[in-house]
Amino acid sequence: MFQALLLIPVEELHHTPSGKNVVKNNVKLRDDTNQQPSMVILSFHNYKKWNSEEVASTLILDDVVGGASLSVVDVKPLCDAGFKGTSLANIVQDINRHNVDSAIKIMTESKDFTQVSESTCKSVVNWVNNTLMPKLFGLWDKDQTKSALCKQKLIGGAGLHEIQVQPLYEAGFNGTVLSRIVYELEKNERDGSDLADVDIANKVLPTEIDSSTLTPLVEWVKYELIAKNKIQVPLAKPSISNGSNKRYTDRNETVQSTQKKIQQFIQQFTTTSPKDISNIESIPNILLSSFGSTFTFVDREDSKNTILHTFKHYSSIADENKNLDKDHVILPFIAAAPGVGKSRLLQEIGWDLRLKHFRDSVTCYPLFVSFGNVTSITDAEQKEKLDIFQSLIIRIVFSFICHINGTRADFDTLTKDWITHFGNELIGLKEVLQVIANMLEKPNIDFFIAIDEAHEIDNNNTGTNPLKTLMKKIGCYLQFQKETTLRVFPLFAGTFHTVLLDNLIGSTYTPRFVPVTALLSPPNVAKIIDNLEVKYSKLDNWRIDVEFRHYLRLFAGFPRGLEYYLDDYVKQSITAREAYESSSYRLRSKYSFTQRTEMENVLAAKVVTRARVSLFDNILTTVNFTFSEAENRGFIMLNLEEDSKFTCTYPPVLLSRMISHNMQPIVHKLVFSTEKNVYGLPWEDCVHDYLYLFFSLVANKLDLTLNDLFPFATMSAETSKLSLEQISNCTQFHAAHKVQSILKEIDTQTGKLNIVTLTDCAIIKNAPTAEASDILIFGVQLKTKDEILVFHIQCKWADNAKSSETFKQVIEEMNKNKKLSVETESKTTRNITVIMTGKPISDLPNSDFPDDLVIINKTNFAKYFGIFTDSMKFLCAKQILNINNQSELQSFHGLGDVMAKYVIKARSSTGFKDMEDLKKRVLETVTDKTSTTKLINILSDVEIIF
Repeated sequence: MFQALLLIPVEELHHTPSGKNVVKNNVKLRDDTNQQPSMVILSFHNYKKWNSEEVASTLILDDVVGGASLSVVDVKPLCDAGFKGTSLANIVQDINRHNVDSAIKIMTESKDFTQVSESTCKSVVNWVNNTLMPKLFGLWDKDQTKSALCKQKLIGGAGLHEIQVQPLYEAGFNGTVLSRIVYELEKNERDGSDLADVDIANKVLPTEIDSSTLTPLVEWVKYELIAKNKIQVPLAKPSISNGSNKRYTDRNETVQSTQKKIQQFIQQFTTTSPKDISNIESIPNILLSSFGSTFTFVDREDSKNTILHTFKHYSSIADENKNLDKDHVILPFIAAAPGVGKSRLLQEIGWDLRLKHFRDSVTCYPLFVSFGNVTSITDAEQKEKLDIFQSLIIRIVFSFICHINGTRADFDTLTKDWITHFGNELIGLKEVLQVIANMLEKPNIDFFIAIDEAHEIDNNNTGTNPLKTLMKKIGCYLQFQKETTLRVFPLFAGTFHTVLLDNLIGSTYTPRFVPVTALLSPPNVAKIIDNLEVKYSKLDNWRIDVEFRHYLRLFAGFPRGLEYYLDDYVKQSITAREAYESSSYRLRSKYSFTQRTEMENVLAAKVVTRARVSLFDNILTTVNFTFSEAENRGFIMLNLEEDSKFTCTYPPVLLSRMISHNMQPIVHKLVFSTEKNVYGLPWEDCVHDYLYLFFSLVANKLDLTLNDLFPFATMSAETSKLSLEQISNCTQFHAAHKVQSILKEIDTQTGKLNIVTLTDCAIIKNAPTAEASDILIFGVQLKTKDEILVFHIQCKWADNAKSSETFKQVIEEMNKNKKLSVETESKTTRNITVIMTGKPISDLPNSDFPDDLVIINKTNFAKYFGIFTDSMKFLCAKQILNINNQSELQSFHGLGDVMAKYVIKARSSTGFKDMEDLKKRVLETVTDKTSTTKLINILSDVEIIF
């Protein structure tokens, strides 16, 4: 059951006459003669055979290793009363017949236990219910046994199908038969028989089964029911006489001795008194320092609130009820792609709790540990086969020492010294935390423990898994911590959604996965740069630096990309372009895509279209490689949406390499090119290119709906559900003449295009001044096949001077578009109008939205364009105001020359920070109040990029 059990060398096992394995060990428990105790490995399914000494030894173990945390004083009356394995069996029977409360009442009122306190009786019964009984498979009836056999291996079952188990069920296979199999297998091992395990089991089974069922059944019995059903106990016989000085050495004496050793160890590595330390924010930076470790994130509030709510809920239940159920213990886990700021979020949670703990009059001290980077599992730990929980203890001590000294210690040296001092001695978390509390002189103290890079100790084994073991032992501490202080609030962080989720299913304690937004919002990016501006003068005018901001857009708020770009830019005498080139090279080297081309194409399509995926879906049906595994390796990032579905995202700087070669010029023109004539492109040209890219990426996708073609757009329910045939190919055209009215073919700049027989998707930019829309899409087929579908993409409103449009104008456009029809005898034409603008549209109906209308405007512009939003907003300069760029102010039709001059006058050399800053400066510099009011009203309606 416990990881420690698996670390005992075989040569140290000794067999007692009773057949129990006894291990010589240096555990600091002593009997009356000061002799060193041995370690006995007890089997839970043989608990009825435990003697009084073994029961007592188990009950005084810490709860984190399977005991009840009772003291010697608590268990001595039980020993005096002859409390043994059969006594435990009576409690099991009382719980089964009645309930836990009745079992407690029966024990406290029993004449056999009149000298045992009521508190001890409660602890014993709760231990039986929470720890012992879940392991007693011998009590299962045939339904429970069948259920266990059919459960997935991930959650502790045998993974058999019901059709395999049914013959056993009909033959009455239950816990009694399982117990018999366990007995025979263990006996066979002790006797050294050559008989195969499957043959032994086959003799016990009530019916014959084939090897496809028998083999996994036997493996399950061996590795689930036997290997995980034992406990390691320091065995020492307490006196049962009435003499008060005839007893175990008090556990408190051992604890105090251990704490003294821990404190002495810390002191030999420190240079100052812990009570004098300050600057709690320096701890994580000491452990792992990077340029990005000082970034301040402002859009992780949902994640932070989820984590803090989990902590508060646990703490409030602990205040009300000292006997917590395991279901009350939830362990939050941030599992997300590398480079999105998980470590920084750990820091912020720790700082927040340190500055303002939600428990009044209690200090919360943050401890930051990691199983990666400079504190990965060391050679010394591997050589000594150190228990993973002891590895955590070492890292906690290391974190504390680093903070005291204000500098990072040598972790390898510290680890070797720890092993020299403590060997394989099992140091408890409570002992270490008490030492830290004492050294800080903080009697009322809790601890936030941030465990970063947790995936590094996940061996992808659903059986013996160090990460699962670590979470289990921390969970035990949380469940059984009785004191009102020294509470622990743990937070794990790492990658590997799939692996972690698989391996933690069926864990004793429940992990709560905390979603983290992969890419930072523009306001958050601005705040990061504003904070850096104080230290780096090169960033003083960053808001009005067009080149700097262009390259900044290419990282789309990816934290690690921002870190590399800003680090290179501010610390070197280079241009923004040179900083981009060097940082993008580093980034692409770190996130090098190593999978096949087909997978690149699929992932690129998922990113651009924001199609929802499941973590466990394979990207390609022919390759066993999931979206979660792609995120683990940094190939994509996943954002949690509704119904446990995810959308894929990726910054343009990395996505570009995943786009097929023939589409590279389009991506370059839309995103990467810095040529001024590209910035001056008409909006309809930008949309024409984007739609060609988008439709090309969704080509060959099955089960298309209109909602897939225009994600996040506003449309009626009926329109969104229109079923479409698979798009086989996509081609971009420019019309040679106006496309409007009744037509059968279109004269394009590359030749005539027959609309009636068209099978490919044709995206056609219309000629100027055409009555129909700016862009027309033909060739997308409805599954009903009784209509010819035509999409009218309306972009012309980019050219007018109004800052907003009306729904009435939308309807007028729809009516114009309905005049277009394809000349054919058998099919009618279905015209769908798509409005694509960065402006707001007033009076949009909340209900009764017209069919065959799709709207993308100010409210959903960013959602529709996704990672291309910043670039498309920049290209949509006549509709979306880049207010810190002077040339765009003067060309923005909705503002006008006079108002543009007012804005330029109000703007300082560093630009406007936000709307509040803009209004404040306008009011200070524009003396004409009528003009001020008019200007502010115009700007309030416009989409503004600061």
